[in-house]
Amino acid sequence: MKKYMVVLVVAALVLGISVTAYGYGMIRNSQGGKLGLRIGGGYETMLQRKASILGITVEELKKELESGKTFLEIATHLQQQKAQNRSENRIKPS
Repeated sequence: MKKYMVVLVVAALVLGISVTAYGYGMIRNSQGGKLGLRIGGGYETMLQRKASILGITVEELKKELESGKTFLEIATHLQQQKAQNRSENRIKPS
């Protein structure tokens, strides 16, 4: 159940970031052109933020994205790895 909650939270974060970025791209002036505001800093800033959320480097995130994985797939895989590491590192009673 926890795994599904984590996936749901990550999906909500991704959706929220995507909708916000799309909304900022829709800001236009009265002549129909973009206002020229760089809200959010662009693609590199987005990668830095997402990598920070995941706890990996930007280079690692780029490598995963270039291999065809989505942000959600990367986040889910990392979460599964963390859960597996936690279960392996538990002290077993003797």
